[in-house]
Amino acid sequence: MTEDRKVSVALEWRAGKLAPNEVEKLVAQFPAVIRAQVPGVKALKADLVQLGGRSWAQFIFTTPGQGDDLRRELLMTSAGGRILVMTIAGNVRDYSRNEALIRNFAGNVRVN
Repeated sequence: MTEDRKVSVALEWRAGKLAPNEVEKLVAQFPAVIRAQVPGVKALKADLVQLGGRSWAQFIFTTPGQGDDLRRELLMTSAGGRILVMTIAGNVRDYSRNEALIRNFAGNVRVN
């Protein structure tokens, strides 16, 4: 959680297997899953990014919120053949205020 307690960052394991060479495939496949499971998606961006020397599938999407849109970012990678997900959640305005801190944190996550 950021110091102002407005944006949260969580790491979790997901059920299922994911080989390192399959991370890039998620970029093409997972947006349909997000659109099917998350109501009211206003914007969705999918990309392959490098964090801590590892490839991560990145999904950033916004949904309507009270007073400000909600922003969610899912970063997914393979760790030991399993799916590791980093979720960054907050509203658009609070994310903007905390972006440097969040990017620094995410860029320093190391997966062995």
